[in-house]
Amino acid sequence: MPTAPVSAARREAVDRARKGWIRKLIDLSRRNNLLYYRPLKTGTLDLSFAETSAMSSLLSGVEPVSVSKLLPNGKDESVANLVRDIARRAQANDEEKGLQTLFVSLGMATWTATDGGRPADAAVLLFPVVLETKGSHSFFISRAGAVQVNLVLLHVLDTQFGVKVNSEDLTAHLLGDDEGEPFDTAPLYGELRRLASDVPGFEVKTSAVLGNFAFQKMAMVKDLQERASELAAHDIVAAIAGDNEARSAVSASRQNLDPKELDGISPDNEFIVLDADSSQQCAIANVLSGQSAVIHGPPGTGKSQTIANLVATLAATGHRVLFVAEKRAALEVVLRRLKEVGLGHLAIDLHGADLSPRKVMQQVAAALDKVRNAAPADYEKVHKQLIERRTRLNEHVERLHSKRQPTGLSIYQMQGKLLCLGEKLKTATRWRGEELYSLKPEVAEYASDLLSEAAGFESLFLRTDASAWTGAKLPDGAAVRHALDLVSRTNAQTFPAFMASLHVVVQRSGLLGPVSVGGCKRNHRYSGCGSSEAGALQH
Repeated sequence: MPTAPVSAARREAVDRARKGWIRKLIDLSRRNNLLYYRPLKTGTLDLSFAETSAMSSLLSGVEPVSVSKLLPNGKDESVANLVRDIARRAQANDEEKGLQTLFVSLGMATWTATDGGRPADAAVLLFPVVLETKGSHSFFISRAGAVQVNLVLLHVLDTQFGVKVNSEDLTAHLLGDDEGEPFDTAPLYGELRRLASDVPGFEVKTSAVLGNFAFQKMAMVKDLQERASELAAHDIVAAIAGDNEARSAVSASRQNLDPKELDGISPDNEFIVLDADSSQQCAIANVLSGQSAVIHGPPGTGKSQTIANLVATLAATGHRVLFVAEKRAALEVVLRRLKEVGLGHLAIDLHGADLSPRKVMQQVAAALDKVRNAAPADYEKVHKQLIERRTRLNEHVERLHSKRQPTGLSIYQMQGKLLCLGEKLKTATRWRGEELYSLKPEVAEYASDLLSEAAGFESLFLRTDASAWTGAKLPDGAAVRHALDLVSRTNAQTFPAFMASLHVVVQRSGLLGPVSVGGCKRNHRYSGCGSSEAGALQH
């Protein structure tokens, strides 16, 4: 299918980013032991003078070979400690960085340094191995995959000296690369000497070293160098490289799926094998629709579970999946989840260097046999049950969230309001029937406003206040206004005149002044006076 033409600006942006990525991936300094090897007291074991038959058994992959058979001093405690340190470093690189770094390097290419420094010593071949321990001082080395050419060496020969060496063409000169056959590197070394004959001081020395060599990044470098056109044509890569047009194209393809639409998917078209909430199902559905996505979250939030579901779903719909991770642990979690549901045969573990073409084909054959011999699944009953239960759950949710009269709120909202009140605010009062339906939202709001205004006057409503107003019968607003007018007039006119007359009476009669209006009435009633002062008091 023809691809759309790539603009010059986009190609320039991708090329600029591509060169930057290559620089970051390649270490050409003298710290790189794939270019400038040097023996380490605790990191490398020289096998150059190993016993010939034992070394031949190791390289041909016939059986594991003990270190004690490879080296005359293989039983020494110092050798055991050295091998143990090498194994620990390899295990740490595998678990922490996801890198298989344990190799026996074969051959050492050297040439005159262009900067006048120490000449290069670059391994030619990297032979993957594994170390097994039996007891505290007994170690066995065994072959763990196909031999590989040092890609860092080929990169330097190409970029610095213009010598292009194809790794596949070079390994074609290696005799006995298949496991179980005699192994001979001499023809390969001779071909490499011929190809690099114009490199100043170039030579290949015979050597063998057990150690940790990390070169996996060179595979990415090779892709970046050879796939410039494909990278520029890929929207995601171009967007990462900074091309605005590609970023717009990626953003335009994004769609937000409504979780409610998930319940409309037929069970015949749904292949989720592990528990998944709506957000995880939306992510899977978006990927199936062709979108790119980033799923992020803290540990324990279901990312690996979502990946396992996605692998199963894509496989069921005829897609191929490549799952890569920086750390080995992430791969193992997903593989374990697939195996737990009986789908381990869907995945082939291609991680690391311990996988030969023969082992890959064995895994493919086992997977095909399992699929071929699998019994047909009786899924109709399960799918029918799923639809029934899903319908019941959806109806329950609908009832829970539908608005109800007279409040205009859902049961969910009303329950939330009740929970916000707390345990202490409870009442035995209940409204039912017509009384309940009269509590419309506007009525409830009006009652709430009145109660808010009455806050602080609880004792008056309960008739427990010491105020003279307690128990006053004020049935309506007119009665309240009349009472207020009487109080105002009494306070401004009647009571001041009364107090002035009372003062005159007390002075002229010599009576004791009353301490209250009630006391004044009692004094007047029982004093027996009928003088003008009393008349004044009455007035």
